[in-house]
Amino acid sequence: MANSRYVRLDLDWRDDPKTMLLEERHGRGSLADWVSVMCLMAEFGGSFSMDDTGTVLRVRKALGKSAALCQKMFGQLAECGLIDPEAWQRSKLVTSRRAMADAERVAKRRRYAADASAAAAAKRREGAAGECREGSDGTP
Repeated sequence: MANSRYVRLDLDWRDDPKTMLLEERHGRGSLADWVSVMCLMAEFGGSFSMDDTGTVLRVRKALGKSAALCQKMFGQLAECGLIDPEAWQRSKLVTSRRAMADAERVAKRRRYAADASAAAAAKRREGAAGECREGSDGTP
């Protein structure tokens, strides 16, 4: 499970035809469920499987729904195109292209930060080694 602290939610997210379709077919309350699912996808690194028992427990807790209601809701999200319908039907995988792209962006940012940190640490070690080679009075 990724340790994401945010999810991208565009200001015009409700103007997306898929989101409007969800609201029209399943009511305004379904929008809150959709935002919660986006948060879960971010938390799990872009996707999660409803075939994994631990994941199902986490999802049920986050959504406040039974396993059956979660399954029904994911079917509705797939039907509206908000999650990948093929991935859902084939393997009970909850994901979307946007969630995967956001997760890749977060992973890339983490890699860059880790690389920069490692480079800074190496530079500090190199500087400390140079100080040790100088004489005790500070002369080379």
